[in-house]
Amino acid sequence: RLALEHAPWYAHHRTNVEAASERAVYENRLPDPQLTFGVVNVPADSFSLKDEDMTMVMLGVRQSFPPGDTLALKQRRAEKELDRERGKTRQVDEQTALLLLKALDQRNPDKGPALLIEALEMPYPKVRVYAANELGRLKVAEAFQRLARLVLGDTDPTVRAAAVNAIVQI
Repeated sequence: RLALEHAPWYAHHRTNVEAASERAVYENRLPDPQLTFGVVNVPADSFSLKDEDMTMVMLGVRQSFPPGDTLALKQRRAEKELDRERGKTRQVDEQTALLLLKALDQRNPDKGPALLIEALEMPYPKVRVYAANELGRLKVAEAFQRLARLVLGDTDPTVRAAAVNAIVQI
């Protein structure tokens, strides 16, 4: 998590999500009203507003209303863009977590099983699958209860299958 928070390349993804979130709110609003001010029929020789009866001062407010469901359609489009950006960020999170777990597992073979058992609780399916597969390959008996919980309660079928395979290998 710390690596993700301070990674400059990840800031780009966070910024895109924030911008898409702001756009989703903005797109459902009416345009700003406009204040108009002007003078009409001012004499060219004196520029006096009192000399001619046809000289007028104009003051007004204008508000435009988009036709039909334009605002709702724009908001739906902006919400889809927000979902797409969130999905991209989640993929980056998952890939980064998986790479970090693999690197930590390879660099610290003595701490690897503990890290893998902890990784079974992460919110990313690919990370849970990798951890289950590695725990089964390493035959880590301490992971049996957590793997059994995954088999019974995980929402992702690939995670459940990996947990079953790991239990069989243990």
